[in-house]
Amino acid sequence: MRRHFQGPIPHPDTLQQYELIHPGSAEIIIGMAAKEQAHRHQMSNKALRAETREATMGQVFAFLLGTIVVLSGTYAAVNGHPVFGGLLGGGGLASLLSVFIIGRRRGK
Repeated sequence: MRRHFQGPIPHPDTLQQYELIHPGSAEIIIGMAAKEQAHRHQMSNKALRAETREATMGQVFAFLLGTIVVLSGTYAAVNGHPVFGGLLGGGGLASLLSVFIIGRRRGK
């Protein structure tokens, strides 16, 4: 006869056998399973927070970099270099928009 039981704690019959051999062991085993599950939830929440923070920081830095590039292009265009300023500002803006659009499409 073969038995199969899947879960964080042993099958109730097996748990009962543990309890017969060593009184209090069932409570220890169930407590260990509860602690392990709490730990997994905590680690999952930490990973989710880190991923969210990383995405947010990426967006903030991309915005700052894009703003600097567009402002630099504007400055160059106003100060006698309209072609260079247009290329710098327009190219920076186009690259940011393309990354944003491609990123949105990949996320779907």
